[in-house]
Amino acid sequence: MDPPAGADVGGRPRPRDDDLLPFEEVLRLQAGACRVLGSPLSATVLDHVADDVKRGGTSAELFEPWARARFGDFTGLRVLATAHRLVLERRAPRLAVHYPSVGGIAPGDGDTTVIGLALDEVLSEHWQEFRLGMAEVPQTNEPGRSAPLRRVLASVQPTRPIHLREIGASGGLNLLADKNDVASDGLTIDTVISRRGCDVNPIDISTTVGRLKLTSYVWADDVARLERLRGAFEIAAVTPPQVEALDAVDFVRSMRVESNSALVIWHSAVWFYLALDQRRAILSAIDKLGAAANPTSPVIHAGWELPRRGGGRVVNQFALVVCQWSGADDDGVARTWGSGPPHGVPFREQPPQLAPPNA
Repeated sequence: MDPPAGADVGGRPRPRDDDLLPFEEVLRLQAGACRVLGSPLSATVLDHVADDVKRGGTSAELFEPWARARFGDFTGLRVLATAHRLVLERRAPRLAVHYPSVGGIAPGDGDTTVIGLALDEVLSEHWQEFRLGMAEVPQTNEPGRSAPLRRVLASVQPTRPIHLREIGASGGLNLLADKNDVASDGLTIDTVISRRGCDVNPIDISTTVGRLKLTSYVWADDVARLERLRGAFEIAAVTPPQVEALDAVDFVRSMRVESNSALVIWHSAVWFYLALDQRRAILSAIDKLGAAANPTSPVIHAGWELPRRGGGRVVNQFALVVCQWSGADDDGVARTWGSGPPHGVPFREQPPQLAPPNA
């Protein structure tokens, strides 16, 4: 059963993306989400840091620049990724014994005493790394989100070529959705003829550094996600995705409707990082593209994002919302095609139904 509208997975009201909150509260909210989404290790790490902030320990001084943090910036994920990256780089051996991603054994959920000393050591010894990590926007590039995108691509007439474009593409792994059947859906998608993405800070997954960074944003005890990521890296080695260092608004404004082909514009877990004026500018640019669409050159805008429900949002459920243009009377109407956890699988398809605006 879903939590009530506007509540987070722990039953507490979910703040709006632009709300500024005490850092300790941001960590507690993220810990609750991690527990429900299957990462008790991440929740335990965040619990310890939040406790340390509360008692004025090392974390309080280290994270003082984020004493009040924008909720939609997900600073808790930045803490987790920085610690995980140090483990993956073999620079935090005492912490590594608790991280399954490198063969360690995670402590019991909430057992901060077991992992606390190792965490305190890492926080104290790698001050600069955490400061730098906190300044980086999370780069999950979760391949599981290809599951909802595959439904969109498969909806295009089989003989019609597809130009796939992704906003906030990170390393571009979801640009390869047609080649990566992450949920074993068996769909046949063989008409993607071009694929391009944009990101303000794209990740070069052809490099060890790039692959390491994306791996660090996967929760260290989520083995299924780590395996999906490795599989996506193998596919990308054969078909390298193209991701430009470009602002999302400029990227969409540069697009054109090509004759006798479909333009599919996609994004996942990106909307909450964008300011309201950026969202509106993107939607306006997509509307203009839609106005140029026709039955043989359709435009599709699909997003896998947190849905609006009664003015609030439910943290642990994302929705696939799709708008289509083809010169029909219902052009541009937003419809929900399905839902699922943030990481995309399992994706629950549903008959399309009207969706509330999500600007």
